[in-house]
This record gives sequence, structure tokens and C-alpha cells, in this order.
Amino acid sequence: MSLKKKSNRPCTEPANPTGCQEPKGSRKVRHAPPITVGGNDGEDATVGTECDLHAEVGPLEADGVRQVIITHAGKILLDTLINTEKPAKRAAAIAAASESRGLSDLQIRLLDAEIVARSQEVDESILLAKKLTSEQRPRNFRDGNQSMTRQLAALMDNETFFHCTQEIGYVTLKDGNDRKTLKIEDSNFKKLLIGRYFKAYDRVPSEQAVKEAIALLDAKAVYSGHKEAVHVRYAEHDGNVYVDTANAECPFIEITKDGWKPCAQPPVKFIRPRGTQPLPVPTRGGSITSLKRFVNVAPADWPLLAGFSLAAVMPSGPYPIAMFQGQQGSAKSTTCRILGKLIDPRVASMRPELRRVDDLPTLATNCRLIQVDNVSFIGDDISDALCRLSTGGGCGTRKLYTDNDQVLFEGSRPIILNGICELASRGDLIDRSIIFHLPTISDRDRRSESELMAEFDGAAPGILGALYDAVAESLRKRADVKLKQMPRLADFAIRVVAAESALGLSPNSFMEAYQRNRDDLHHLVLDSSPVYAALEDFAKDCIDKGMPNWEGTATDLFEEVVSQYSAVRRYTGWPSSPKALSDRLRRMAPNLKEVGIEVDFRRRNVRRLIRLTFTGKFREVLGDIAAHKLELSLEDER
Repeated sequence: MSLKKKSNRPCTEPANPTGCQEPKGSRKVRHAPPITVGGNDGEDATVGTECDLHAEVGPLEADGVRQVIITHAGKILLDTLINTEKPAKRAAAIAAASESRGLSDLQIRLLDAEIVARSQEVDESILLAKKLTSEQRPRNFRDGNQSMTRQLAALMDNETFFHCTQEIGYVTLKDGNDRKTLKIEDSNFKKLLIGRYFKAYDRVPSEQAVKEAIALLDAKAVYSGHKEAVHVRYAEHDGNVYVDTANAECPFIEITKDGWKPCAQPPVKFIRPRGTQPLPVPTRGGSITSLKRFVNVAPADWPLLAGFSLAAVMPSGPYPIAMFQGQQGSAKSTTCRILGKLIDPRVASMRPELRRVDDLPTLATNCRLIQVDNVSFIGDDISDALCRLSTGGGCGTRKLYTDNDQVLFEGSRPIILNGICELASRGDLIDRSIIFHLPTISDRDRRSESELMAEFDGAAPGILGALYDAVAESLRKRADVKLKQMPRLADFAIRVVAAESALGLSPNSFMEAYQRNRDDLHHLVLDSSPVYAALEDFAKDCIDKGMPNWEGTATDLFEEVVSQYSAVRRYTGWPSSPKALSDRLRRMAPNLKEVGIEVDFRRRNVRRLIRLTFTGKFREVLGDIAAHKLELSLEDER
């Protein structure tokens, strides 16, 4: 198709028929590309550029066509973009413009071509915007939170993510020479993440973005990270002991059979729960006997305290339960705080009396050393839970009251209790305990706590270094230790005996003190039980009758004891039934054996029998009791 050249007569169409001005800020029409219009034969024909238009129809005509296009293109183009039926809408709009403006056929075709060109420009702009990265997009985009989430996650790209055996996500952070491991769901990690974002972008991320980033990183740790155990304060790897001092000057200590030394990168992961405080930096040349100046224990009990301190810094149990008992003013709490600062310093390390078993899993998860202050009573359920923590076992509690998730702990922990009264009466708890009876401090010998703590802080590095020397000696010699008799918590006893020389103890001094303490504990259990009071009298009568043993059912024993000693029914805590008596004897069996009464439960046909055997040791105990009573009576006569 060819275009006929029109005459150069003045254009009857004004340059801007409507008198409207081009909207401010509107995009200029691009005329540089060729304009294509539909031909009469059904094929597209190229009209040319704007310069060709000027040459073909004259400058005035061409300018008039351009002004008409600019005037009407805004609304027509808008209608074209927001409707799916673009050709029909465009045709109707052009027809309306032609009728109202009296446009020529050429002007209509040029207007149609210009609208198509503008539509293509807008489509290209949309495609370009979709290609922009999240960092290049403006903040008012719909996925702004996702962009911030990715920015938060990118701040942790250089850290190590892993999960523990309970499928909980953790991250290990590099902080100079230190290595910190945080639980991803912990509030400390959330604060760290917000702090890094603030330093990088000088603004605070949205709460939703932080939640999404934490969920993303937790999934990365659980599903992409490796599985590894986490530890609090002490850990063992390949026979060596590692200590997390949480001290920037010397973050970690490695203890081997050859001694101890600072360690830059331990092969284990440590977590530092809230409240963790740094241990002193250990020094060489100190002595653990320096600790005597700061704790109030009897000289005979010093080997036991040194042994407990050694066991408490070992990574695995079993651990004895240290019970400090004494009158007001015997420095029970101060002695416990001193030990806490040496083993596991924490903020608010002394906890109030335990009332619920559910408190123990949380304590064991977040504390290496469990300390309970001013205990007045230990219930049966708390007693059982403490026994499990002493020798190793599992416990759990609900994480939140709104779901079924649990806080689980499996393992063992050293435990310190203090109080005025006798803290335990059940045999299984006492069998795992070391009881320290603290002497009363006179006013003349009393010191202020601030002065005592200041002096201890100066001596603590040397004491700690000597304690680590003792750990190294225990690792080196414990395989050679052979005990004549294996007591309860035998592993604990072996470790301490192996380190006696490093602890400044003479040979066998620990086992002598330990056995003496256990004997006292057995008598404590029996003396506090109304069953033993009646059983002791019953055993005396049997011996007097020439019966070295007795056998019968629990009902037989219950009726014989009650019939012969009717006063036992008035005892507080006396069993109310034969079954209750049998259960009490089962618990007391280890303690009774220590005083010469062996309890054996057996079954004959359908009968369940109890056999009591009175050994020569019981006769010795009776002789000691009689001698003691005779001595008391002689003193009364004097």
C-alpha cells in the first residue's frame, strides 16, 4: 500500500481540537520505531516513523494527528489494559473517537497503531519489574516480609547449624576465640538475630519476618544439619574431659591423663543457658586444701567434700547427693555458694525448696549443679526424682500448658541440698547421699560474707587448677583401682580413690570416711522408722528363744509384732496393713542388712514368705547398744 501525498493546504483540524493539555507527568509517546497499520488487502503495512509522517502528510496534519493521539490515548489505553477483550474494547474506543472528532481513515489507523505501541511498552515494563531481585524491589511490594526474612537468614550463612538427639535445632557462632552454641528457639538467639539485622541495615526487622527467619533456620538445622549431642559446662570425648569456662580469656579447658591446658576448639558442643557465669581461669601450683578456709565442714568430713568436688566436675555420673545440715549460723548456704562458684557459677544458683517434680527436668537441662536452699521436707515423689538424677535416668514435663510438647532430660546431675532438720528418711535417697553435719560457728570466729567471697575469688584460680590436676590423675589411675567392697555409687568411689594423692588425702582415707558416713546414714534411716523399733525388739526375743531366723507371711509378722508390742500402733507412720509392712521392709532391706538383719522375700507354692535372719553383726550391734545404755545409766548415777 502507498500513501498519496496530500496538498499543503492549511489543516482544518486544530492542533489540539479539545484544547486539553497533556497530563502532567505522563510518559512521552515514542515515535522512533516504525508504525504499522493494517492494509486493505489484509496485510500489515509500514507507515514509517514520525519524520516520514511529516514528509507524507505535512507538518500541520502530522502534528494534528499526534495531538489527537495524545489527547485520547490515556483513557483508551487504560481501557485496553484493564480489560481482557483488548481488540473489541480498542475498536469501540477508536470508533467513538472518530465519530466525535471527525477523524480521517488515516488518523484512525495511526491512533490504533499508537495504542498498540503503548500497550507493548507497558507489558515490557511489567516484565522488567518481575525480573527485579528482592533487594531491588521497593518496600511497598507485597513480598516485602519475605525479602526481610531472606535478609535475616543471610546474616547467619557463615554459622554452623545442627540438631540434637531430640530434634532440637542449634547454631554454633564464631566469636573470636570463643564458640557459642544457642538453641534456635531460645530468646537469646532471637535477640542476636535482631541485633545483627540492626547493625547491617540500621533498622529493626518486623516481628513476622523474625518469626519466619527463625522457622527457616530451625528447619535448616533439623533437616539439613548433622546430629550432635549438646552439653552444659562439662563433657567427655575420647576419654578426655572438656570444660566450658564461659570466660573470654580462656573459653575452654581440655583435661587429659597428662594434665590440663586451654583448648581453642573443643570437639564437643556446649550450650550456655541463661544465667551462666564464667568460671575463674585456672592457674597451676595451687592446692585443693586451700578450700578448707572457705567451707565449714568437720575435719573428719573433709575427704568427703574433696571427693564430692572432684565428682561434680566429671562429665558423667553417678553423683552423690550432698546434704548440708546444721543449726542457724553454721554457714550452710555460704558453703553451698562457694562450691557453686567453683563448679558451676550461675545467677541465682540457690533455688528455693522443691515443691513439684515438674521443676526438676527444667533445672537439670539448664544447670550443671542443682542447688536447693533451706529444705525442710522431701516428699516421696521428689525423693524418687532426686534418686533418678543422682544415678541417671529420664524425666520430663509439659513445655506449655497449651500443647502436649515436653521438656525432656535424660542423664545425671550432682545435687546439693541444705537445711536445718534431717533432710531425708527414705532409704533409697539416703543410700545415694553424703550428709555433712556442719558445726556451729562462734561469734568470735565469724566473718562477713563479702570479705569471705573476696578472699575466695583470689584463691579460686589456684584451687580450680588443683582440682583439674586431680581430674587428670583420676583419668590416669582409675583403671588400676580395686576396692575390697563395692559400695553404692561404686564408680564415684573409684574415681575419688584414684585421685587421693592429688586431692591431698592419705591412702584409704576417703573410703574410711565414706563407709563411716554410710553407717551413720543406715542408723539414721532405722532410728527414724517405727518399724525398726518394733522389729529390733522382735529380733531380740527371737534370739533369746534360740531362733537365729524367722519365716512367715507378711500377715504373720504383722500380727505377731502387733500382738506382742501393742504400743506400735500408736507410732506415727506405723504401717496400717500387712502389705504396707512388707513394702516398708523392702525399702529398709539394705539398711537392715548393715545392722545384721537380712530380709529375704521368697515364694513357696502360692504363699509369699518373708525370712528374717539375725546375723552375728546384729548381736554386736545389740552389744554396742547395751553398752551405750549402760554407760548412760552410769553417767546418770554419777
